[in-house]
Amino acid sequence: MPSFLAEFLRWAGDNHLGDLSGILGVLVSIIGFGVTLTGVLKSKRAAQRAEEASRQTRDSIRLLDAVVDFSSAIAILEEIKRAHRQQQWSVLPDRYAAIRKLLIALRATNSDLSDVQKAAIQTALANLTYVERAVERGLVNPASLKPTRFNAAISTDIDNLQAILVELKTTKSGGR
Repeated sequence: MPSFLAEFLRWAGDNHLGDLSGILGVLVSIIGFGVTLTGVLKSKRAAQRAEEASRQTRDSIRLLDAVVDFSSAIAILEEIKRAHRQQQWSVLPDRYAAIRKLLIALRATNSDLSDVQKAAIQTALANLTYVERAVERGLVNPASLKPTRFNAAISTDIDNLQAILVELKTTKSGGR
């Protein structure tokens, strides 16, 4: 062993350098553990904030989808009313099918709708089914079809869907 190394080891032993380094090692470990724990807690809070932001974004997207779908449903129903007035009976069965699909999707994908709101959608579906059957039967004799009667039911459905749309916009988005 070289002499400078032997001399260093003797000096370290005389000055209890090993004991001091052990104590310093324990202190460094405790401080490091504290720093690590602080970092973990900060990371956990950041992850919770990110999760909350993600949930809010998902909720905002769902609200936007619902608003767009309710608006589309109302527009289609208005279009159906115009077609009734103009007695465009042959194009209506396809429009009835499209609006029914949209209303079924609205009812199924918006779990936060109240029972009253779901009932309004169900009533609109029932009215559309009735009107569609009447139009299908009346295609052989279009003069027997009563557009004012059909439009009265559809107008009520439009009003109910519009009310749901307004409720969704005001309760979920703070009235925007």
